[in-house]
Amino acid sequence: MVLATNPGANSVYLIQPPPATPTQFAIQNGGSFAATGAAPGSLVSAVKVATGLTQNVSATTMPLPTMLGGVAMNIGGSLTFDTPSNTWVYSPAGSIQAPLLFVGPNQINFQIPPGIGLGSAVPVQLTTPDGSTLLTTLNVTATSPGIFTLSSNGQGQGAVLNFDSSLNGIPQIIAGASSAQRGSVIQIFATGAGATNPPLAPGDAAPSSGNPLVFTIVQPTVTIGGTNAPVQFSGMAPGYPGVWQINAQVPLSVAPGNAVQLVVKAGSASSNTVTIAVN
Repeated sequence: MVLATNPGANSVYLIQPPPATPTQFAIQNGGSFAATGAAPGSLVSAVKVATGLTQNVSATTMPLPTMLGGVAMNIGGSLTFDTPSNTWVYSPAGSIQAPLLFVGPNQINFQIPPGIGLGSAVPVQLTTPDGSTLLTTLNVTATSPGIFTLSSNGQGQGAVLNFDSSLNGIPQIIAGASSAQRGSVIQIFATGAGATNPPLAPGDAAPSSGNPLVFTIVQPTVTIGGTNAPVQFSGMAPGYPGVWQINAQVPLSVAPGNAVQLVVKAGSASSNTVTIAVN
């Protein structure tokens, strides 16, 4: 707040900056559950939000719809502060509607549209079934790796397949799971890879046939047990919108264990730390 005087007019003016941008709901990475930002094309969740719905609705079509259960989400556009009304005013001009996977009474799972511009305070407007709106802003970054976990909370056993496509994990705890052999290649499933080649439209999955493969522009690094794990493939998982598949070789030097740490880094961003079983 600043006071300014105008002697000629014998007046004093109060100059007050606008308040912080609105945060009427929070957005978290769909894999790591971190709220630090999201990359174009990544899967995220809007939480701490009241949609007015009384039941859950999931998308059943591909590409993903931009209206689901009467809910819509615009990303981009602009926010301006209206001093007389003391409110933020949203304009959807230039925004992109987000593809929606799931809407419920208190949560919305959606995709950050591929091709959305980067920015530290990108406006996001949620429209609920009754027509009311909620606003927040989002840090859109080039990459935002988040590894999916079996517990669906960003912690513990990662969503990882072994070389034979069996589920990685401790068989005594996870039925049908097995450890990865050192020297074998595992498949890591994450989100937040950023731009791809070829690019995908919002809500589209990479072809389920794998033809063509959709590669990530930024090549990740993977560490397993603190040791660099050579990456053999980094692209979008065929048939799944927003899901990033990384094939990496388990280093021979890694000490075996039931909870060996796994981390993915892409650009300047690092994922959550998850675990895998290695023998």
